[in-house]
Amino acid sequence: MYLIPSESNYNVSVYQKPLENTIIYVVLYVLLIIIVGSLIYILFLYSRHRYTGYVPVISMYRRTEELDVLAITYSYKGIAKILRELFIKVRNKIGCRYCTPRETALKKFSEPLLQLFAQIYEEVVYGSKHREDVYKVIGKVKNIVEKE
Repeated sequence: MYLIPSESNYNVSVYQKPLENTIIYVVLYVLLIIIVGSLIYILFLYSRHRYTGYVPVISMYRRTEELDVLAITYSYKGIAKILRELFIKVRNKIGCRYCTPRETALKKFSEPLLQLFAQIYEEVVYGSKHREDVYKVIGKVKNIVEKE
């Protein structure tokens, strides 16, 4: 035997109200647009390095104290140690913490002596070569650094 609902029950709907359906569809469409947009952006970001040779890097702000902890330290011996200490003094005097010897020679002082110092520094420290004029240049550069 089948149960037949009474006439009063015909007015009750099991479906949601039209307004609720509309809101749900709008939210779903917005989420779909956000997801598709994000995927397109990611594909664009990672596919453009094929054409330019540029690999995207996402960098974040770091405090300088953290960078100091992660710095690589080298062991300098003999004349290379003296040259390194003098180079750091010159670099600090100029105010360029990450400059190379050539950059420091060209930065503030455009003196030929500092350019010679940069050349000697590169040959002795980087190239492990011996130079006869090292001590003369070291003395002159010390005078320049201590004057200013």
